[in-house]
Amino acid sequence: MSSGVRWGGTPHARRCVVVLTLSLTLALAFGRPDLVVIAAAPAAFLIIRGMNPRAAALDVAVTVDADWTVEDETVRATVRVRTDQRVDAVRVGARPGPLTVAEPGVRVAGPGAEVEVEVDFTARRWGRWPLGGVVVTLYCDELRQSASRAVVLPAVTFAPRPAPVRALRLRPTRAGAVGEHAGPAADTGTEFAGTRPYRPGDPARRVHWPTTLRRGHLHVRQGVGEYALDLVLVVDGLADVGPAGASSLDVAVRGALGAAQALLRQRDRVGLIVLGGWLRALRPAYGQRQFTRMMTGLLEARMYETYLDPDVAAAAAVAVPAGSRVVVFSPLTDERALSAVTALRDSGSPVTVIDVLPDLPAPATALERLARRIWLLERAALQSELAGRGVPVLAWDGLAPLDLVLTPAAGRVAGA
Repeated sequence: MSSGVRWGGTPHARRCVVVLTLSLTLALAFGRPDLVVIAAAPAAFLIIRGMNPRAAALDVAVTVDADWTVEDETVRATVRVRTDQRVDAVRVGARPGPLTVAEPGVRVAGPGAEVEVEVDFTARRWGRWPLGGVVVTLYCDELRQSASRAVVLPAVTFAPRPAPVRALRLRPTRAGAVGEHAGPAADTGTEFAGTRPYRPGDPARRVHWPTTLRRGHLHVRQGVGEYALDLVLVVDGLADVGPAGASSLDVAVRGALGAAQALLRQRDRVGLIVLGGWLRALRPAYGQRQFTRMMTGLLEARMYETYLDPDVAAAAAVAVPAGSRVVVFSPLTDERALSAVTALRDSGSPVTVIDVLPDLPAPATALERLARRIWLLERAALQSELAGRGVPVLAWDGLAPLDLVLTPAAGRVAGA
């Protein structure tokens, strides 16, 4: 990127004065008035040149060190300025975007013909946001003029930061040959849990011969059943209530990612359903690749909007595999999200709702206080109705540890 900049003609005027003074001195010293006429041509040339000075080349190049990072992390933009003239100072002023912050806001460097300045940008909430731009201004005291150039910076994706979750001990709902959760001691378990005396009817293949030989009478082996946990996280993107950075969608996305990270670390299977924008569903799976897919799906909850109104209740109920536990992050302000919660519970899945509605400002008038009280009574009735259907509603503000909030929904292995 380059731009032409015109500088003032003060040095050219000084050159004109020097040429004319020298010509006049020589003319008087040698008695040659024609020398003044001869010097008039170069003096006129210098005067014209001073009125129309040469354009100086100005090159501004901006590089950003990353196009993807996590919210609250900084992205560094390096501004490199080059000119073919030596300037006294270079001022780089940052113009951050609507959801980004620049530090420092203004940086002054120089003198020189090549200057490099670094500016750090931070996003106030997750999403893909334009960083903004920078304005480069050159100063030259000798010429008593300046020149400016504005450069627009690209957009950067700021991924949401998962909420801190140490571990989630939820009750598994699926028994299988392989699982990460141990069940109660039983004769049919695959993991060794001890021995007991033989009873009539016990299969011979379960006789534990080392104990039998040691104690002199038959003993059989007892096993522990293995259970696997399939969890589907549902994020309500149909409503976004609250201030930027602490809205219901911000809190819901961070909580879902924190829960997914903890469960995937426990080698459980996790799935995702995003209500709103482009309806997206990921079936439960293991591993870091599944976490990356979930991160991408949650980013699309804000990046894409549509005027289509799909039947989210029916779609959510179909997308959840049978026997999976469901945790819904929602402010409970949209009827479609409530219908999805009801449909999931009616399909037979254990459902837990995390209420992520932020604290609303205090009402200022008596009428507003009355409306707020009626609205709170309606929400209490709604939560009571969900509890009657077997759907617990747990409030979470995004600050308390999520694993402590989910403790009432946690339990021992099914069948304990």
